[in-house]
Amino acid sequence: MSDLMRETTNLFNELTRKEIRKKTNSCVGCICDTLSKAKTKEKFILILKGTSVPLSLNEEDELTGGTILTLEKFKREDGCAVFTFHQSTDKTRYPHLVQKTFIIDCHCICGLILVERDK
Repeated sequence: MSDLMRETTNLFNELTRKEIRKKTNSCVGCICDTLSKAKTKEKFILILKGTSVPLSLNEEDELTGGTILTLEKFKREDGCAVFTFHQSTDKTRYPHLVQKTFIIDCHCICGLILVERDK
């Protein structure tokens, strides 16, 4: 294979990979629309694709209907949603709560339950 042919093939492969990334990262659909319109600090419970049960990041949340996640940031360009939630550090009578960060690709979410809307 000639050098020119090899360079052309490499360039084509690189451009194709970029186009594929653009298409797979494009954020369309009701979840993306909802998250892009949501205000920071709005609270949600998520339902992930492939399940019908709310996401539970804490054991006790399984009993109460899912972990309440606070939206911190959503980037429509790449579908990255950043949430925070509180997790108990121990099971004593007065547990200490620690804030944790949960990052998810919006393409993995199939349902949102709006828990609280700031006024």
